[in-house]
Amino acid sequence: AARSGPVAPPSVPAALAAPLGRPAHRPLKVGDAVAVVAQTERTRATTTSSTIHQPPKMALLKREVIVPGSPADAFDAIASFENTVRWDPGVTAAKVAASSPTQRGKGTVYELVTVFKGAESPMRYEITEYDAPRRVRLVGTSAASTVVDTISFEASGAASTKITYEADIKLNGWRRLFAPLVRSDLNALGDAAMSGMRAYFDEVKEPKK
Repeated sequence: AARSGPVAPPSVPAALAAPLGRPAHRPLKVGDAVAVVAQTERTRATTTSSTIHQPPKMALLKREVIVPGSPADAFDAIASFENTVRWDPGVTAAKVAASSPTQRGKGTVYELVTVFKGAESPMRYEITEYDAPRRVRLVGTSAASTVVDTISFEASGAASTKITYEADIKLNGWRRLFAPLVRSDLNALGDAAMSGMRAYFDEVKEPKK
């Protein structure tokens, strides 16, 4: 005669055991399977939402240039960011801000006027790291973007310096949606700045007649 008693619910495939942290050989119950399915759907929904709403990221621009002179000379010229107007065609004006707590070194604040695709806009830069004559880092902010410039210097031969310029540019607010459309323009600006930097140092090092 058949035994009486509660009927055990059917088991579900053991493959579903892994998400619940149980041994694969141990059968699960229908209730456990429902929990696994619900968890999977929540993960998929979260991933999809993140993919849809994540703003496009700007690529890190990195350029290198060899200039005449020692790392100390190169550092002094470039870390004094008011000189930017002399070598970067994307800058039309640069000066130490009147409100700057110092005129040189970490904490110095600069006011720049930058031009992009024909439009000028003010930009505020602050030196956040000053490791002479090896590296200087500045953070620039404007209504349109936030920029972190990291500039490194190292000797290249007996009388030259390799300058490595990295710019991490992020567009602010709704402008992030257009990041993919301006990457080529920003790359062109980076190339022009490095060409201008090379020309600036060549001019500075020319013997005076």
